[in-house]
Amino acid sequence: MMLTELERQEIIFSIGQAKRWLENHWKHLGPEYDLSYYKRKKEAEWHLDYALGIADRALKRKKERERNANR
Repeated sequence: MMLTELERQEIIFSIGQAKRWLENHWKHLGPEYDLSYYKRKKEAEWHLDYALGIADRALKRKKERERNANR
């Protein structure tokens, strides 16, 4: 699978954001950021789903190129 540099950076950033949500990194900013574990988990899942979506699109792009090369 070939990822562009932007895709790599977006995946790394999204995984980092998920980690920070699970660690409750932003709770020092006030009560609106001191979320329950369930809410932090949902935020982390969103970021991980985003990263997986990038990887899925890159894999589909690779398969499409291979299919076109075999024609």
